[in-house]
Amino acid sequence: MESYPISHSMPRAATCWRIWTSPMRRPDPAVAWRVVLANTLNLLPGTLSISLEGEHLRRHGLDTRRPIVAEVRAAERHVARMLGLQLAA
Repeated sequence: MESYPISHSMPRAATCWRIWTSPMRRPDPAVAWRVVLANTLNLLPGTLSISLEGEHLRRHGLDTRRPIVAEVRAAERHVARMLGLQLAA
């Protein structure tokens, strides 16, 4: 495993930060796409994915007037297309 200092121009106390690289295991595609979807939805303004349990995603939203279901369905389509997956009807 290798580590690299973030910047040599930073003060000495800040050089303790490191970037670590390590081998990754191949995730189960059925689980991985839901994690990618939850993380993608976190990028929408005023939202945060709280939990992912099976087929249920719990999200926090600041603005209840937003079209939440439409936004989730659109993100599902984009993530599925990106990963080459087919969504169930």
